[in-house]
Amino acid sequence: MALDFHRPFVDALQRKIKALGLTQRVTALHGDMGNLQFEPQTFDVIWSEGAVYNIGFKAGLEMWKPLLKKTGYAAVTEVAWLRSEAPDNLKAFWNAEYPQM
Repeated sequence: MALDFHRPFVDALQRKIKALGLTQRVTALHGDMGNLQFEPQTFDVIWSEGAVYNIGFKAGLEMWKPLLKKTGYAAVTEVAWLRSEAPDNLKAFWNAEYPQM
C-alpha cells in the first residue's frame, strides 16, 4: 500500500501499477499520513522516506506505532543538514518549512 497527499503522484503510481500488472499486489491511496484510518496492527512495515517531518518525527512514530504488527518495523528518514554551508534560498525555505531541522 502506498499513500501520498499529492493526488498527481498517486495517479501516476496507479498508472504504473496497472502497466506493470501489479494491481493485485500494490494499492495507491490518496490520503494524509497524519490521519491514517487503518485498524491497529495492520502493517508489517511503515516506510516514510523524507516525509515524516510534515507531521513531526516523534509525532509520526507515536501515531504509526499502533498500526504496526507486534513484529513490525518503521523505516523512516529525517531531513537534515549535512553541512553548515548552504545557499541562502535553501536556508530560507527550510527555516520556513521545517525550523526544527
